[in-house]
Amino acid sequence: MMVDVPPTVLPFLIFALRALINGVGTMRVIAMSSGRRSWGLSLASLESLMFAYTAGQVLTDLNNVATLGAYVIGFAVGGYIAMAIEEKFANVYDTVNIISNPTASAQIAELLRKKGFGVTLTHGEGARGEVYMLKIVVHHSETQRVIKTARNVQHNVFITVEQAQMIANGWIRSNRQEAS
Repeated sequence: MMVDVPPTVLPFLIFALRALINGVGTMRVIAMSSGRRSWGLSLASLESLMFAYTAGQVLTDLNNVATLGAYVIGFAVGGYIAMAIEEKFANVYDTVNIISNPTASAQIAELLRKKGFGVTLTHGEGARGEVYMLKIVVHHSETQRVIKTARNVQHNVFITVEQAQMIANGWIRSNRQEAS
Protein backbone atom coordinates (compact mmCIF):
# COMPACT_ATOMS: atom_id res chain seq x y z
CA MET A 1 0.00 0.00 0.00
CA MET A 2 1.45 3.37 -1.09
CA VAL A 3 1.31 6.32 1.25
CA ASP A 4 -0.84 8.98 -0.38
CA VAL A 5 1.30 12.11 -0.67
CA PRO A 6 -0.18 15.36 -2.03
CA PRO A 7 1.08 16.01 -5.59
CA THR A 8 2.55 19.35 -4.55
CA VAL A 9 4.64 17.71 -1.81
CA LEU A 10 5.75 14.64 -3.79
CA PRO A 11 8.62 16.30 -5.74
CA PHE A 12 10.10 17.65 -2.48
CA LEU A 13 9.80 14.23 -0.83
CA ILE A 14 11.44 12.52 -3.81
CA PHE A 15 14.24 15.11 -3.85
CA ALA A 16 14.92 14.69 -0.12
CA LEU A 17 14.80 10.89 -0.22
CA ARG A 18 16.97 10.67 -3.32
CA ALA A 19 19.60 12.94 -1.77
CA LEU A 20 19.42 10.92 1.46
CA ILE A 21 19.88 7.63 -0.41
CA ASN A 22 23.39 8.64 -1.49
CA GLY A 23 24.31 9.61 2.07
CA VAL A 24 22.96 6.36 3.48
CA GLY A 25 24.79 4.41 0.77
CA THR A 26 28.07 6.12 1.64
CA MET A 27 27.58 5.41 5.34
CA ARG A 28 26.79 1.77 4.46
CA VAL A 29 30.07 1.41 2.57
CA ILE A 30 32.02 3.04 5.40
CA ALA A 31 30.32 0.78 7.97
CA MET A 32 30.99 -2.37 5.93
CA SER A 33 34.62 -1.49 5.24
CA SER A 34 35.27 -0.82 8.91
CA GLY A 35 33.85 -4.20 9.94
CA ARG A 36 30.45 -3.03 11.21
CA ARG A 37 28.48 -5.52 9.18
CA SER A 38 25.22 -5.30 11.14
CA TRP A 39 25.17 -1.52 10.65
CA GLY A 40 25.98 -2.03 6.99
CA LEU A 41 23.13 -4.48 6.53
CA SER A 42 20.68 -2.19 8.32
CA LEU A 43 21.72 0.77 6.19
CA ALA A 44 21.48 -1.36 3.04
CA SER A 45 17.89 -2.23 3.94
CA LEU A 46 17.02 1.43 4.51
CA GLU A 47 18.78 2.46 1.30
CA SER A 48 16.91 -0.12 -0.79
CA LEU A 49 13.55 0.81 0.77
CA MET A 50 14.03 4.51 -0.02
CA PHE A 51 15.24 3.68 -3.52
CA ALA A 52 12.25 1.43 -4.22
CA TYR A 53 9.83 4.12 -3.06
CA THR A 54 11.41 6.99 -5.02
CA ALA A 55 11.99 4.95 -8.17
CA GLY A 56 8.44 3.60 -7.97
CA GLN A 57 6.98 7.09 -7.68
CA VAL A 58 8.96 8.36 -10.66
CA LEU A 59 8.60 5.29 -12.89
CA THR A 60 4.81 5.16 -12.54
CA ASP A 61 4.54 8.56 -14.24
CA LEU A 62 7.57 9.45 -16.34
CA ASN A 63 5.63 12.37 -17.84
CA ASN A 64 5.60 14.13 -14.47
CA VAL A 65 8.47 16.57 -15.00
CA ALA A 66 8.43 17.77 -11.39
CA THR A 67 9.02 14.32 -9.86
CA LEU A 68 11.50 13.31 -12.55
CA GLY A 69 13.43 16.56 -12.07
CA ALA A 70 13.35 16.14 -8.29
CA TYR A 71 14.77 12.63 -8.67
CA VAL A 72 17.58 13.79 -10.96
CA ILE A 73 18.51 16.86 -8.91
CA GLY A 74 18.20 14.87 -5.67
CA PHE A 75 20.70 12.36 -7.04
CA ALA A 76 23.16 15.15 -7.90
CA VAL A 77 22.80 16.82 -4.49
CA GLY A 78 23.10 13.40 -2.87
CA GLY A 79 26.45 12.92 -4.58
CA TYR A 80 27.69 16.12 -2.99
CA ILE A 81 26.36 15.03 0.41
CA ALA A 82 28.04 11.64 -0.01
CA MET A 83 31.40 13.31 -0.72
CA ALA A 84 31.05 15.44 2.42
CA ILE A 85 30.20 12.36 4.50
CA GLU A 86 33.13 10.43 3.07
CA GLU A 87 35.53 13.27 3.79
CA LYS A 88 34.27 13.56 7.36
CA PHE A 89 33.94 9.91 8.36
CA ALA A 90 35.97 7.68 6.04
CA ASN A 91 39.47 6.92 7.24
CA VAL A 92 41.12 7.07 3.83
CA TYR A 93 44.78 7.96 3.78
CA ASP A 94 47.00 8.99 0.91
CA THR A 95 50.75 8.80 0.47
CA VAL A 96 51.98 11.99 -1.16
CA ASN A 97 55.37 11.64 -2.87
CA ILE A 98 57.14 14.89 -3.71
CA ILE A 99 60.36 14.90 -5.73
CA SER A 100 62.32 18.13 -5.85
CA ASN A 101 65.75 19.69 -5.80
CA PRO A 102 67.62 19.66 -2.46
CA THR A 103 66.90 23.31 -1.57
CA ALA A 104 63.17 23.22 -2.31
CA SER A 105 62.83 19.79 -0.67
CA ALA A 106 64.29 21.09 2.57
CA GLN A 107 61.94 24.11 2.52
CA ILE A 108 58.88 21.97 1.75
CA ALA A 109 59.77 19.47 4.49
CA GLU A 110 60.25 22.27 7.03
CA LEU A 111 56.91 23.92 6.16
CA LEU A 112 55.01 20.64 6.28
CA ARG A 113 56.57 19.67 9.61
CA LYS A 114 55.63 23.08 11.06
CA LYS A 115 52.04 22.30 10.01
CA GLY A 116 52.21 19.01 11.91
CA PHE A 117 52.78 16.57 9.06
CA GLY A 118 55.23 13.71 9.30
CA VAL A 119 57.74 13.90 6.45
CA THR A 120 60.31 11.30 5.44
CA LEU A 121 63.08 12.73 3.29
CA THR A 122 65.11 10.40 1.04
CA HIS A 123 68.12 11.30 -1.11
CA GLY A 124 68.06 10.21 -4.74
CA GLU A 125 69.42 10.66 -8.21
CA GLY A 126 67.13 11.96 -10.95
CA ALA A 127 67.55 12.58 -14.67
CA ARG A 128 68.94 16.05 -13.92
CA GLY A 129 71.06 15.18 -10.90
CA GLU A 130 70.54 15.15 -7.15
CA VAL A 131 66.96 15.13 -5.86
CA TYR A 132 65.13 14.44 -2.64
CA MET A 133 61.88 12.57 -2.28
CA LEU A 134 59.49 13.54 0.46
CA LYS A 135 56.98 10.94 1.56
CA ILE A 136 53.99 12.17 3.57
CA VAL A 137 51.06 10.00 4.72
CA VAL A 138 47.97 12.16 5.22
CA HIS A 139 44.24 11.87 5.66
CA HIS A 140 42.65 12.14 2.22
CA SER A 141 40.99 15.43 3.17
CA GLU A 142 44.43 17.04 3.63
CA THR A 143 46.10 15.84 0.43
CA GLN A 144 45.41 19.06 -1.47
CA ARG A 145 46.79 21.13 1.43
CA VAL A 146 50.10 19.24 1.23
CA ILE A 147 50.24 19.66 -2.55
CA LYS A 148 49.49 23.38 -2.30
CA THR A 149 52.23 23.83 0.33
CA ALA A 150 54.77 22.11 -1.95
CA ARG A 151 53.74 24.11 -5.01
CA ASN A 152 54.02 27.37 -3.07
CA VAL A 153 57.71 26.59 -2.63
CA GLN A 154 58.34 25.19 -6.13
CA HIS A 155 55.49 25.54 -8.62
CA ASN A 156 56.68 22.75 -10.94
CA VAL A 157 57.48 20.18 -8.24
CA PHE A 158 56.89 16.53 -9.24
CA ILE A 159 54.09 14.99 -7.15
CA THR A 160 52.37 11.61 -7.11
CA VAL A 161 49.56 10.52 -4.81
CA GLU A 162 48.70 6.93 -3.93
CA GLN A 163 46.06 5.58 -1.61
CA ALA A 164 47.70 4.07 1.47
CA GLN A 165 46.50 0.49 1.91
CA MET A 166 47.80 -0.19 5.40
CA ILE A 167 49.22 2.05 8.07
CA ALA A 168 51.04 1.00 11.23
CA ASN A 169 53.08 3.21 13.54
CA GLY A 170 54.78 6.39 12.38
CA TRP A 171 53.51 9.96 12.55
CA ILE A 172 50.23 10.95 10.93
CA ARG A 173 48.86 14.41 11.53
CA SER A 174 45.39 14.33 13.08
CA ASN A 175 42.91 15.89 10.68
CA ARG A 176 41.21 17.41 13.72
CA GLN A 177 44.17 19.68 14.49
CA GLU A 178 43.83 23.39 13.86
CA ALA A 179 44.62 24.39 10.31
CA SER A 180 47.47 26.88 10.15
